[in-house]
Amino acid sequence: MGFHAHHAIVLTSNGGDLDGIKAAHTLALEIFGEGQVSPLTKPTTNAFRSFFVSPDGSKEGWDESRTGDQRREHFIKALRRFPKRDLFLSWVEVYWDESGSAKVLRRRT
Repeated sequence: MGFHAHHAIVLTSNGGDLDGIKAAHTLALEIFGEGQVSPLTKPTTNAFRSFFVSPDGSKEGWDESRTGDQRREHFIKALRRFPKRDLFLSWVEVYWDESGSAKVLRRRT
């Protein structure tokens, strides 16, 4: 058996850093693949752009869940190496499960 616990990562960058959000998006596609990474949004007010990495959809404890955990860990470690002073990129990893629990796990704002 098992239960579904969803993890998603949402990233946003202002218009001053189009290269940074594109680099993060390219990295996400390399790690997770097209099926799990949304396209970049069109610019909004102040040229903010975003994308997200969707949950892996697996029940906790299954191989797919462990693979998803490893990919998220790899991605977030890489994001933390992006230079802060040159990059206006913020992100958050959120969690929610079938019992109704929800929380922010990690963030860079």
